[in-house]
Amino acid sequence: MENLTEILVVDDLIENIKVIGNILKMNDYKLSIAMNGKEALSYLEDHFPDLILLDVTMPELNGFTVCEMIKKNEKLKNIPVIFLTAKVESEDILRGFQAGGVDYITKPFNHDELLSRVKTHIELKKSKDLILEQNEKLEKMNQEKNKFFSIIAHDIRNPVTAIFGFADLLKNKINEMSDQERKKSIDILYQSSVQLADLIEHLLDWVKMQINKTDFKPVLFFLKKEVLKVFQFQQLQADMKKIKLYENISENTEIKADLNMFRSILINLVSNALKFTPENGEVKVEAFSDEKELRVSVMDNGIGMEPEIINKLFQLGSQHTTWGTADEKGTGLGLLLCREFAEKHGGKIEVKSEKGKGSTFSLVLPIVAKK
Repeated sequence: MENLTEILVVDDLIENIKVIGNILKMNDYKLSIAMNGKEALSYLEDHFPDLILLDVTMPELNGFTVCEMIKKNEKLKNIPVIFLTAKVESEDILRGFQAGGVDYITKPFNHDELLSRVKTHIELKKSKDLILEQNEKLEKMNQEKNKFFSIIAHDIRNPVTAIFGFADLLKNKINEMSDQERKKSIDILYQSSVQLADLIEHLLDWVKMQINKTDFKPVLFFLKKEVLKVFQFQQLQADMKKIKLYENISENTEIKADLNMFRSILINLVSNALKFTPENGEVKVEAFSDEKELRVSVMDNGIGMEPEIINKLFQLGSQHTTWGTADEKGTGLGLLLCREFAEKHGGKIEVKSEKGKGSTFSLVLPIVAKK
């Protein structure tokens, strides 16, 4: 089986290249060749080998100079360079390390020594690359965490302020308020409480996902039964806007998923559909499956979205406050959790929307064989 590890050999003597090439090819390394420093630098403009074996003594550009130029290039500086030389004086060795080399191999080449040094530095590079990759992931996670908490901190102030403000108003002025004013204040208190509860729930779910504390226990269940439970949970929100909830799902349609995650996804998608659908509108859930995947779609005839908004829906930090057709507030954090829960199942969330005509959010899950 071919080893995809690429080694660039730079030497002006074809005899040396043949010897090294035979040793490397016998051990399944991918071999690339440059006959001088300029040719090597030209090759490295759009190639990134795992290791460079670089002859010290070459015409025009010697190995030290070529190595220094490689190490000054941000894209190339992490590629280890091993010098090939017939000289073993300490002065030359020191200069090689100062130029950025990691090791020396002396001529004439010893088969076992060459392979050992090549293998060692390739393994070191792989370890270093893995550490760099992990550091980048950690940095990205840290940035996402900061963005998430920043969004939560910003959005939590509004409902808390509203709850305190209107609770205080009712406490001190309730006898002076008209029925209409009292009803409006109570409605705002209710909406603010729901919004605050949603934010806290999203925060807890997100934290659990990040520290891998979320239980993932897929079970087989009937889809229609769970959809109707979600409708029952969302009925008050629908009734406030006189929105009709209905489904088109066979009684026998089964799905294998983590029940809590599935409910969270569906509640979020239905809640969003209700927010952005006007009075007397409709929200529909239907399911379609083939041999490979199950698609559960939540459709509305609401206000819809522009394409540029759709592209930013699942980008943390791109969320912005949106207002529903009855001034319900949303931040899009629930959709981020929907995506993470879907990906936990090996699935995804797809979105189709047309401004002024409505949106369709689909949970797409791979079909899992029944056990």
